[in-house]
Formats: sequence, C-alpha cells, structure tokens
Amino acid sequence: MSLNVEKARNFLDIIQSLLMEYPTMKLIQELEKYRRVVYARAVKLERQYLSQRAKIAWLKEGDHCTSFFFKNLPVRQARAKIFKIDNAHGQDVDEPQQVKDDIIGLVLASEIKEVLFAFPDDKAPGLDGCTTAFFKKAWSIIVEVPKKANDFRPLACCNVLYKVILKILANRITDCLESVVDVLQIAFILGRKISDNILLSQELFNGYERKNGPN
Repeated sequence: MSLNVEKARNFLDIIQSLLMEYPTMKLIQELEKYRRVVYARAVKLERQYLSQRAKIAWLKEGDHCTSFFFKNLPVRQARAKIFKIDNAHGQDVDEPQQVKDDIIGLVLASEIKEVLFAFPDDKAPGLDGCTTAFFKKAWSIIVEVPKKANDFRPLACCNVLYKVILKILANRITDCLESVVDVLQIAFILGRKISDNILLSQELFNGYERKNGPN
C-alpha cells in the first residue's frame, strides 16, 4: 500500500512543479486537481488498511473472549500514561513524583545557556534592542536572570530573555505531549502534519456529496 501512496505523491509533485512554471494552463490545472484526488484516495486506503490490521485481533476476540479483553485492557490504558522523561542531565526519570518535580523544577543555568546558544545570532530583538548575539558575547558578564514577566507581549515582540524562558518551557513538556494530546490534534506536535487532517476533511466532504448528491 505504501508504494501506491509514494507513486501518487511523486506524480502530484511533478504536476505541481509544472503548474508553478505554467500557472495559467487549464490542462495542467485540471490534471493537478485529478492527481490530488488520486493521492488523497491512496492515503485514505492505506489508513483503512493499517487500521484494519491493527484492530482485527481486537474486533475478532474482544467481544467473545473475556480473558482476552481483560488481558489487553491494561495495555490499552497504559498508552495514555507518561512512564519516563529525560531530565536536564540526560538521565531517565520514571517515578511519577520525579517526573512532576523535573518539569516544574528550577531552571538550571545550563538549560538557559543551551537554549540561548541554539538561537540564531540575528534573532529579532525586542523593545530593549538586544539581539541574541549580544547575550552570547556577553554571556560571561550577564549573571542575573529575570524571575517573572511583569507584562505579557506576543512572542514576536518579546525580547530575547522572554524567548529563552518560553523555549525552556517548550523543551520540558515536549516529552509529555504525545501522551497528553489526543491523536486527532496534529498542529504544532513534532512528527504530525496538519496536512493529514486537511486530506481527511476533503475526503469527508467528498463522501457527503456522493451520499447526498450536489445541493
């Protein structure tokens, strides 16, 4: 099934490249629409196939065998739990209280330095006029770190220090997101693409139209 999806994607990429070169050609426009439908259909079929394979044992045995049901129930419940995270020292933390303490613990100087030096030198400065390059060069001089934000500003207007704080918070919760956020929420989650839900929405609309007929 993956081969069909890959072929459909490759054809679509070729047609879309041609469309960028000749955006006014009706033939290429129609062909691009057709290839998009073919690709969406291939993705849908592959998802259905994989879903059927994953659930076939559960559907076959779950309703007929009580022991099978109770044997698999803890496994299914365990998928929603956070078993361990990597702390700032690169160590595995698996105790629930340790996981909690590590996420809300004090920010280490090493965390701040790692985040700050990962930013590009020309990161847009805030109202203070200081860029990331300034903090990197003056790192040995700057020792005081702000403990709280006195006012709220959008990220694009925040100065470098606020961006560092936000990045540290993001790094800390990254390991927990996949277990906390529902699989249907795909935006802003590493490894998930919002285009997947766009294709799914298109298929739903097409399905409604085929079922009810055009309005």
